[in-house]
Amino acid sequence: MSQQGSSECTDEMADKIAANWGWFLALGAALVILGTAAISSPLYGTTAGARTFAWLMFFGGAATAVHALSAREWSGVIFQVIIAIVYSAGGIWLLTQPASGALPLTLVLIWVLLIHGIFTVLESAQIRPAEGWVWMLVSGVSSVLFAIMLWMKFPSSALWAIGLLFG
Repeated sequence: MSQQGSSECTDEMADKIAANWGWFLALGAALVILGTAAISSPLYGTTAGARTFAWLMFFGGAATAVHALSAREWSGVIFQVIIAIVYSAGGIWLLTQPASGALPLTLVLIWVLLIHGIFTVLESAQIRPAEGWVWMLVSGVSSVLFAIMLWMKFPSSALWAIGLLFG
């Protein structure tokens, strides 16, 4: 794309944003309000996060079932049906038991933060002395410390961790 084409695209996008600034402002305000509510009441935020994840699992299972049943002649259809049942059943369980579902979700979060943090620290050492390596190191160490903190308070951290991050 030429420099002029890129500039036209940027100008067009700026015009669209300017024309819809009210919607962007409303969206930003709504996200700030909802985020503040989730952070100020992390138990409700955790429940909302678990339920959102549950609906995604349920509809993912339903979509997998539709896909599997539309391709009945495919040799892997039975596996897709089983996967669809597991996803949907997991979603239904998480919808009915969001607090219990927060426990495994928090464990996954702990592991993701720990692994992410370790690899970010290693990466920061690898790119040293490039500009910004210190911030990468700080990010990695923070992730590891947060994972340790969540683990030390587990299972009670499951009541607030997902809601805090959801906010």
